[in-house]
Amino acid sequence: MTHGLGRWAAIGAVVSLAVTVITVALALTAGASARASQQELAHRLVPGAAAAGTLLAGYTAESDLLHNYVTAGPKASIAPFRDAAGQMPGYQDRVTALLRGYPQMPSLIAAEQAALRAWMVQVAGPQLAAAARGDFASARSLQNNATRNRPYTLAVRSQGAALDAQIISAQASLVAKLGLAEARLFTALAVVCAVVVAVAAGSVAAVRRWLLRPFALLHQAAEAVAAGEYDTRVPAVGPAELAELGRATERMRTQLVAALAEAELAQIRLRAMNETLGQQVQQRTAHLEIANRNLATFTYSAAHDLRTPLRAISGYAEILTEDYGERLDETGHSYAGRIQVAADHIGALLDGLSHLSQVSRADIHRQDVNLSAVATTLCDELRARNPGRRVRVRIEDGIRVSADRSLIRIALYNLLDNAWKYTAGRDDATIEVAFTPVTGDGIHCYVRDNGVGFDPAYADKLFQPFQRLHDTSEFGGAGVGTGLAIVQRIIERHGGQTRAEGAVGQGATFYLTLAATSDAPAAGHIRVSAGSAG
Repeated sequence: MTHGLGRWAAIGAVVSLAVTVITVALALTAGASARASQQELAHRLVPGAAAAGTLLAGYTAESDLLHNYVTAGPKASIAPFRDAAGQMPGYQDRVTALLRGYPQMPSLIAAEQAALRAWMVQVAGPQLAAAARGDFASARSLQNNATRNRPYTLAVRSQGAALDAQIISAQASLVAKLGLAEARLFTALAVVCAVVVAVAAGSVAAVRRWLLRPFALLHQAAEAVAAGEYDTRVPAVGPAELAELGRATERMRTQLVAALAEAELAQIRLRAMNETLGQQVQQRTAHLEIANRNLATFTYSAAHDLRTPLRAISGYAEILTEDYGERLDETGHSYAGRIQVAADHIGALLDGLSHLSQVSRADIHRQDVNLSAVATTLCDELRARNPGRRVRVRIEDGIRVSADRSLIRIALYNLLDNAWKYTAGRDDATIEVAFTPVTGDGIHCYVRDNGVGFDPAYADKLFQPFQRLHDTSEFGGAGVGTGLAIVQRIIERHGGQTRAEGAVGQGATFYLTLAATSDAPAAGHIRVSAGSAG
């Protein structure tokens, strides 16, 4: 640097310093004026506006509490209203203290306080007096007298609004002064900034070299990691703080890579477990199907193979009774009869096993089945078999399902036969066959009767083979307990469900969930028929 250049640099520095000092002085003066305006705004006008709002809110709370007390009657407490009224003088004193010295403020404050006193004397006072005498009806009447009360209420609110308007006007004036002071301050600061910019221009090159370039490298590495390039290392360059940021980012990248590797390994293990589980499910399903087929084959074979010795037992018991009856005493005849009855019962059990095996093995050929027509035919058969019974039958028209015609006829026959059997003791026997649509493509068919019903506690036994809830002595036609098991097996083979509802002495309802045909109606016409006594 030459001597002349150094002199001009010194002169420039002195001029810059002088301009800076003068500008700072102007800035301090403008700042002092701005601070004074801000303090007056912050410590008097803004709190004053808030206090005026609190005073008006206190009046509102006071009015609401009075309304609640008068409306609730003797059971309510006057304490909340008294507490609210007791706070009002404090609110008024605070408003007066904060707004003292401003033009027109004292008169507006006095007018609002007068309006509040008038409301207390003319509106609240009579209501409180009536309530104190216990005459809440008069107090409510006074409260509901809008013509009398409205002027005082409006006076309070209008005076409050006028005071708020005056406060806002004072705030606007002060804000205008504050704006002028701030403009002067900003002008001074602009001059200072110009000087600072000139000084800072020499620092730009250093900043670019020691700060921006390392930051660009750090940003580039972070963007690469964010884009999925997890092998990109994050450099630790530049100042100590920036270098520490780079090291922290590198540690985060390392942890992220480890977490991703662990997640990928867990996903591979999960896929392997799913494949193994799928194979196990397929194997167990195949084993279960084989076991079911073997069980059905065994049941059919057992039912078939046991008939020959059973017929021999029954035949020998019959021969014993017919050929040697004279030699048998009463006990011998009883034993022979018991053998015959037991053989017949075993035969019925074998028939039930055979039927259950047949429906379990039979192929299913789905077709459109008019369940209403099938039910009508079955009821006609039952009525012909029992001409002396008078049973009222209600069958809803148009119940159409997608099912195997033969199997669904067997299921419906067992349900109707049960209903026919267990309504035998009622003169007003009624059997109903109807349906209710369900969500999707399904349909709820049900068979309902008003027979003896059953105890819901034993409902889980209804569909179990050879489980009976009624004694054969009660109902002569009672079977061996396979009818409902056959019904459940048929419905399950169709992909449906069965359930039962009932109560002792109040009848039973059996629900079948089946697939509906495309033309199944939303609601059907119910046909009613009744068999006549023969």
